[in-house]
Amino acid sequence: MNKKFKEFGIIGIELLDLLGEENGLIAGSFPLSIYLEKKGLQTFKPTDIDIFINKNQDFHKVVKFIKYFGYEFEGPYEKDNYPDVHKIYIGRQKVSGNSVQVIVTKNSPRQSVLNFDLTCCQAFIDNEFRHVFHLDQENVDQMRTSYNTLEKVFQHTTEKRFVKYFDRGFKFFCGEVDITDRFKGYPSYENIIAVHKKYKSQKFPS
Repeated sequence: MNKKFKEFGIIGIELLDLLGEENGLIAGSFPLSIYLEKKGLQTFKPTDIDIFINKNQDFHKVVKFIKYFGYEFEGPYEKDNYPDVHKIYIGRQKVSGNSVQVIVTKNSPRQSVLNFDLTCCQAFIDNEFRHVFHLDQENVDQMRTSYNTLEKVFQHTTEKRFVKYFDRGFKFFCGEVDITDRFKGYPSYENIIAVHKKYKSQKFPS
């Protein structure tokens, strides 16, 4: 885990201590890549670190901490199509091109993880135990993912995002139905809509 943080030029232990104080979480693709590596599964190089923190906590303190490591921040940006998100600050290192997003949430960070569009992304780092947990462990261990809720998929999930997780080795499921091949390669928006309409009544793995 420390190696992953070093790739972003950040002292991971200090960041996790700060997030423990502010009830924040690192979640999404960064901890997912660590989880897959520890499981001996196909992994990938994460392109950013996503930090989730409630709007009532001192998120400015977190932004200031990340700035110490040479990140320049833009924002805040509002994301109206993400009901959990209050605002987002995006930090980038000019030299490395690394990115850290501080995502200020309306709900608790753990609730935001539960509401992720793709279940494979429901990974987070426990600040106290320095361990990656995954809320959809059984499916991820089989390199499977599904839409958390079909109603959200078109509000939150872009074509580019589907392609990204196809490229990372994941298959897409509706319940127990493998719908990966229904996209006919890289999914067009029209194909995604067609699959959604056909399988919208399916139940999802819990």
